[in-house]
Amino acid sequence: MVNFKTCVAAALCLTALSSHAGVIYEWHPITNESPKDFALTLEFDEETVRTGSIDLSISRSGVGGGYIFPDSGLISLRYPRGMFEFSPRVPSSSNLGESVGMHLNFEPGGLLSGYVRGSNYQEQFYIASIGTLFTVLDANSDSPMLNCPMPRAYQCAGATGEMRQVPEPMPLALLAVGAAAAVGVRRRKK
Repeated sequence: MVNFKTCVAAALCLTALSSHAGVIYEWHPITNESPKDFALTLEFDEETVRTGSIDLSISRSGVGGGYIFPDSGLISLRYPRGMFEFSPRVPSSSNLGESVGMHLNFEPGGLLSGYVRGSNYQEQFYIASIGTLFTVLDANSDSPMLNCPMPRAYQCAGATGEMRQVPEPMPLALLAVGAAAAVGVRRRKK
């Protein structure tokens, strides 16, 4: 007879496996320069990361977001300043012109080097690195940005940080399953 806890542990493992879509990198500031609320998340397919680099230039505009690029290597880009989420693999749900360009190298230790730029009708950014240390060279928005002036739109530059790989959730899920199993075995012995 199959134990309820064993079924729960198996379900947790399957959930963790199904949630894995790609390799995620996030902006981590290392200085306190403006824009202080700069944030960027990039997700790539595993094959692209294994090849060691990506060169990409995509522009989409018009209703429906134009063409899709299912083999681009980039799964998604999220610049959460406002409304700029970009996935070349699915049609855009907005009618805002979108443009993304990048040349990135996947470095040892889970870091990136190179440059990334992106824009739509409300937001734009451009970051570039010397080695693995990125600097925000341009960040513009129609919405307020923390500690940034507003001539015609809010604009800032200067923040420095790294694009670091986010650890996969799978080892954490396995650790949780192991802990649940250990608790189950311990209770069974009592």
